[in-house]
Amino acid sequence: MTVERFVSAPESQSAERPRPDSALSIFVKSYAPDARLVARLVASAARFNVDAIPTVLAVPDDEVAEFSSLVGGATTTVVPESSLGAPTVTEKIRGYEVGYIQQQLAKLSIHRLGVARNYFVLDSDSMFIRPFSLADFLDGEGRPFTVLTQDKDQLTDPGYARFAALRAPMVERIADYLSLPAQPRATSHNNTVLSAAVLESFEHWRDERGLSLIDLMEIAPLEYSWYNFYLQRHHPDLVVPIEPLVRMIHTRGEFRSLVRQGVTTKSLSRSYIGVCINSGWAGRSQRRVLAKLERGSAAARVRVRVDARRYALHQEIEFFKRARAREADGRHRRP
Repeated sequence: MTVERFVSAPESQSAERPRPDSALSIFVKSYAPDARLVARLVASAARFNVDAIPTVLAVPDDEVAEFSSLVGGATTTVVPESSLGAPTVTEKIRGYEVGYIQQQLAKLSIHRLGVARNYFVLDSDSMFIRPFSLADFLDGEGRPFTVLTQDKDQLTDPGYARFAALRAPMVERIADYLSLPAQPRATSHNNTVLSAAVLESFEHWRDERGLSLIDLMEIAPLEYSWYNFYLQRHHPDLVVPIEPLVRMIHTRGEFRSLVRQGVTTKSLSRSYIGVCINSGWAGRSQRRVLAKLERGSAAARVRVRVDARRYALHQEIEFFKRARAREADGRHRRP
């Protein structure tokens, strides 16, 4: 059973876009300044990709040759950005840079590639940290898992407060536009699975209302919230919610806090298939930052061991107290 059974695309689109055989592709939108990060991502995928899920890398048309020589291979295909058919942005929208908007338009247009029924969309500054397979992204009926969260833990981080102040109103604006209930409203930041059939349905819905992708950005430039809220509003039967697949480290403070706690890529791999270290604060050369996360904090390891011993000692003391109490109670009850 596939997703297409549940979502019907307009007939004209169905004729133009034959259903692909591949259940899932990894999709990355990038450009030359992020080449080093992309190489890291592709290398990690080659290491952990159990089912040989293909990767599609979309880059500016004049950078295809450069990226093909860098990461092109058996499971990675580099395609020109123009093949997505997304509109070209020439100026800022709502104060956001052209590149930031352009990559959002690309992600909302990936169904036009026609190479997969679903796409796991990754940011360039992500990497895999453990083996992954199709079962991490699709349920038994072929429906994609949808990453949905209300970011409650993230919102408690003081270092994230100024970003939350910008993001929250835009999330609400999209949800209101799509007439979603006031609660709950859950969406995702990035690194999630998008259904090609749902994107086609979304395109048809926009066409009926005369809305372009640029119009959506003018309302609120958050591509995943547009997709997630449209999915929840118009195709709730396709919502298979899941917590984040990739651990996003949004801020430097969040990173430092994780390291102080003793968190490492190994410990993160118990819950996540990957990690995304936001290049907005970590830069594009993340070797030292990543090494620190892989190695972990020696002081934190000591604290973890000490805390574990204290807990064990506390349990032993409590066990001893209960045993003595039962013994004393037994003596008291004796005739």
